[in-house]
Amino acid sequence: MLRERAMEDRWRVASGGIAPFARDGALVSLDARLVLRDEGIDLPADSVATDLKRNRHLITEADLILAMTDEQIRMLRMTLDAMDEAHRDGRTPTRELIDAYMTGDLTNLTDTANDSMRAEPDLYRKFTALGLDGRNRLMAERIVARRAERPNKSCFFAVGALHYAGAEGIVALLQRQGLRVSRVDK
Repeated sequence: MLRERAMEDRWRVASGGIAPFARDGALVSLDARLVLRDEGIDLPADSVATDLKRNRHLITEADLILAMTDEQIRMLRMTLDAMDEAHRDGRTPTRELIDAYMTGDLTNLTDTANDSMRAEPDLYRKFTALGLDGRNRLMAERIVARRAERPNKSCFFAVGALHYAGAEGIVALLQRQGLRVSRVDK
């Protein structure tokens, strides 16, 4: 969009997010890149993320924040409140998520990650339907298509851990398509 208007040199486009594993300086996730691409923004390959949990001042300094619906704002507030509460209790949410993931218990991981949204079950269901289940189906379709292109080769696909769990998770969707899915522990 900026390129179309010959304005790309006048603006610095930055992607920021609040996610359990967001880290300053980490590569921008494929999900974030695809969302931004849908908005007409192509990030350079070497773009890095900014953790808005640790840099909240950037939210108020931003010239434009894309796609912050009232529901997303409520989700953001719930997440930040839950993180503040955890820190007051001496807990580290990121460590809890990593520990849940490392056990291999995907239900526990999902419960831990989504605990802050339990207070609003309707919003939680909508987030799950759109943010996870819908994207899971799309990613599973793409994985099946890629596998069909290379039927005699092994493939490695990496997605966010929350996309694995549940009846509509990528693992279950791929298994229903007849694919064998295995966890890589080390």
